[in-house]
Amino acid sequence: MMLLRRTWKIVKWLLLIAVACILLVILINLFDRKPSPAAVELAKPFVNTLQDRDNAYLYMLGFDADKNSDPIDAGRRRLDKYNQANALGFGTTDPVEPIPESHINIEKFCNPLAQRCLQEIRAADQKKLRATLTANAHLLGRYRTLQKFQSFEEQAVAGPHLPNIALHTQAQNLFLTEITAQYIGGKREEPLQALEMDIRFNRLVFEQSRSLIMKMIATVQLHKNYRLLGEFIADMRLEDLRRYEALIARALIFSESSLDMSPAIRYENDFIRKVGEILGNNKALSSLPEQRLDYLLSFLTRLVYNRQDFENQTAKWVSEYMAVSRLKPHEWVQERAALTHRLESMAQPDISWAYNPIGRISAWMASTSYVDYIDRVFDLYAMNRLVGASWKIRLMNTGVSEANKKLPTEWCNPYTGLPFDWNGETRELGFDPLHKRADRKYSLSL
Repeated sequence: MMLLRRTWKIVKWLLLIAVACILLVILINLFDRKPSPAAVELAKPFVNTLQDRDNAYLYMLGFDADKNSDPIDAGRRRLDKYNQANALGFGTTDPVEPIPESHINIEKFCNPLAQRCLQEIRAADQKKLRATLTANAHLLGRYRTLQKFQSFEEQAVAGPHLPNIALHTQAQNLFLTEITAQYIGGKREEPLQALEMDIRFNRLVFEQSRSLIMKMIATVQLHKNYRLLGEFIADMRLEDLRRYEALIARALIFSESSLDMSPAIRYENDFIRKVGEILGNNKALSSLPEQRLDYLLSFLTRLVYNRQDFENQTAKWVSEYMAVSRLKPHEWVQERAALTHRLESMAQPDISWAYNPIGRISAWMASTSYVDYIDRVFDLYAMNRLVGASWKIRLMNTGVSEANKKLPTEWCNPYTGLPFDWNGETRELGFDPLHKRADRKYSLSL
């Protein structure tokens, strides 16, 4: 009996302490914070400036429209539905009904990220290749129309599901297949002009797009472009390289100013703020299967979530990325480890997380690391330089090792300032990429 009383007394005190702690946390969270200067700055909205007919983004959104439909009109309808749905809160599925697609069967004869296109197309079934190009002539025509745009501007509100823009990336594979087949057929100028036009367009998207997803798509597209250009350079006769020197030089234009990633990081903050808004309105909990759990989480969110503090916390994360978004490649290599350490320190919970715990945890989860993205962008810039270095080495028409050492800084490894690595056994020029998902050295054959 004595033991039972003692046990009950301990349990009672533990319950009282638990209730006191809960009440203390609720008391701490009664008041929200004032907006921080960084949060105020990041809350400024973007202003759309382009007319629909001038905007390549809308053409991309409607790229999969029926043959008889206007891609821009279809893109505008899709975007309006998307924005309307996301203005009300995130759905569990893409709220936009897909535009009817044409029946497209694209054979991947040429994908520079996975294979060497010249070798693959030389070995391909030429009859099947021609049939594929003929069957998808309308898609190639649409892709060439897309290349002619001079402006690009996202107009989608923050949301987890971007409208479908995937088909134009498949169209690029088909386009690269076509110009590679022309090259193998004996042409030189037409394929090079077409490739330079594609590089110019994807560089436009890369430089003018604000969302990370579109910049990543453009990064992949440009990487394909540069790899194929590198193959052409390695395969061309010296007289052709000299004849088309101006054309190749235009294709390799890549300004360091376009490496500024602050617009994309700033744009992504809108999505994070949208998460905070939904948490505040408890909309994110409506899809939970257990109704009791739904009510419990909604109740707790109202008690221990403060939206403005959430925005202040995310502004801290975003500001860290903004601070390094204008670095040059060699500066990024030096700063990368220090930034990662600061981000890890910010993610460690402490006693201060008793205030706005749901907001602090959500800010940490929503402010995902952009380090890998920054790595990929700088790797693209290094790839551009690598192709330029291979071109200059071939023009010198001397031994590769000696010519590589004589290259000016503008055609050296941007991470080290030194010449790219030359492997005499495999006859490949390359560099070690930064981004963690790269499974091998980036290289070109010479």
